[in-house]
This record gives sequence, structure tokens and C-alpha cells, in this order.
Amino acid sequence: MTRSETVKVVDTIITAYPRSFADICEDKAKKTIDLWAKLLGGYSFEEVLAATEQHIVESQFIPTIADIAMRIPKPSIYPDMTGYKPD
Repeated sequence: MTRSETVKVVDTIITAYPRSFADICEDKAKKTIDLWAKLLGGYSFEEVLAATEQHIVESQFIPTIADIAMRIPKPSIYPDMTGYKPD
């Protein structure tokens, strides 16, 4: 996820929880975006946005980075055994 995509995610959160961000200053907003971009940058924008939207419809509280990361499915460490037939 790029920094500009992170801005879109954070903007979605601000729109959903406007009272929580009423007094945020520009410096704090920049630091928030930088941190979210750094820690969630390994995920795709689509994954992060979907997890954010899921959190918004299920929780009345502002999501943390951990809240979002926990909602993104992790790849399995096991190989796909679909169709496997032993000899």
C-alpha cells in the first residue's frame, strides 16, 4: 500500500469517526499517516480498505493498526492439498 492509498484509508476512518478527529493538528495527522503507511505498507490497499470498512460496520470505536491487521487473512503455511490423491 502506498502513502497516497494510506491517506485514503485514514480519510475513511476520519469520515466514519469525525468526533474523534475534531481537534487533530496537521503535524499529528501527518505522523498518523506515516505510521499507518509504514506498518501496513506490506498489505495491499484493497486488503486494508476492506478490513477498515469491516471494522467500521462492526465497531463503534476507532480502529488501531492491530485491529486492521488482524482482519486481513494471513496466507496458509500449508500447501494447497485440493485434488491430492495418494498413489
